[in-house]
Amino acid sequence: DDTTLGPVIYGLSLGSSTTLVLQDPRSTDESKLEYTLEPGSMYALAGNYRYNWCHSTLPDNIDTRVSITAT
Repeated sequence: DDTTLGPVIYGLSLGSSTTLVLQDPRSTDESKLEYTLEPGSMYALAGNYRYNWCHSTLPDNIDTRVSITAT
């Protein structure tokens, strides 16, 4: 991610629920962390999760979901 955005990224998930997936690309296995984001959920990515891990959402209900990201 762009380091000029600051040390913490905040996300607010609106609309339908979705799954946030975090994965360490340096890992030798396929392990990942998955979190269900319900409507109105807020999360923060900082430190190792902010700078080194890949984050994405699964395409479930993506057409009715809105995400706001701030730093």
